[in-house]
Amino acid sequence: MDSEPSAFRLRVGGEGLATLTFDHPHPRVNLFDPGSLGDLEAVLGTLREAGGSDPEAVRCLVLLSAKEDSFCHGADTTVLQGLDTAETAAEGARWGQRLLREWAALPFPTVAAIDGTCVGGGLELATASTFRLVSDRRSIRLGLPEVKLGLLPAWGGCVRLPRLLGISEALKLIAGGHP
Repeated sequence: MDSEPSAFRLRVGGEGLATLTFDHPHPRVNLFDPGSLGDLEAVLGTLREAGGSDPEAVRCLVLLSAKEDSFCHGADTTVLQGLDTAETAAEGARWGQRLLREWAALPFPTVAAIDGTCVGGGLELATASTFRLVSDRRSIRLGLPEVKLGLLPAWGGCVRLPRLLGISEALKLIAGGHP
């Protein structure tokens, strides 16, 4: 079972180990925009169907990035600048929330393998994963910088981070905006 949406490549190998590689068409970094969110939505549909009892079924999924030094830089800020109403922004937030809830509810473990900058929606996707593996490279950055733009993390990061880190450490990332 191979799927080739533009921003994601799904490969299922032997014994149900699957990899999902995020490779946004942007030349340097992975971003969430309507296209990549639509691609994630399509892959989620495929993955929900692939978690059955069939021997070819997905039993574990590892999320990777094809970009050097970038796991995911979150939302494409040019899309955010183009939002014309609060309702349009709220619709986008609800879409991201739904997709990350679906990711968290997949019927098999998910592993976010982070080997590059992971901020904003990228960190929120990682926190929705069952497990997170983070490289020990000094250049790795994790954070929620959207607060510096006057935005709250809207896809579940404000809920999931305190569960993972405790409220004190989570607040540093949520309110500080620093990686």
